[in-house]
Amino acid sequence: IEGKNFIIGTSSLDDIEIRGFSFKEIDAYPSFGYTEEILPVSEYIKQIVLSHQDKLPDTEISKRLGISRKSLWEKRRKFNIQRNKK
Repeated sequence: IEGKNFIIGTSSLDDIEIRGFSFKEIDAYPSFGYTEEILPVSEYIKQIVLSHQDKLPDTEISKRLGISRKSLWEKRRKFNIQRNKK
């Protein structure tokens, strides 16, 4: 892997010591203030829609969430999320 970029996923870098490598910690969950608690599915969907609606079309959001566009529309209606038209 010399000369390549790679990702190590861990909850703590405290126990990792690899000679010749420096590590940079990043916030993997900047979209909705990750905490140790598990979000309910409906809250997760709401946060994903809010954080990605400006970047992705509804078809792509629904595809990535594994739900239909109709279901995405219903979730928007339920959470009163206005669709941003470009």
